[in-house]
Amino acid sequence: MQGKIQNNATSTGRDNTEEVLVGFLENVPGIEDAKNIKFHWIHRLGKSKNDNGDDGRTIVGLFLRFSDKERVSKLGRKL
Repeated sequence: MQGKIQNNATSTGRDNTEEVLVGFLENVPGIEDAKNIKFHWIHRLGKSKNDNGDDGRTIVGLFLRFSDKERVSKLGRKL
């Protein structure tokens, strides 16, 4: 699934990647209970190109439950 995620970096240049991903899932495909989705791991790919973390790095993650993965995948066409 691809789409633009609004970066919510703090003044130190770091953000909570899980919060960013959950916010994206709530706003773009419209998953109302995105906060209940559990992930095994979530991280960003590559090095940050600037100090404020606003460089658009890709977020990847592994769903803990297969049912959550299927639900998000089915809503992928809304992007």
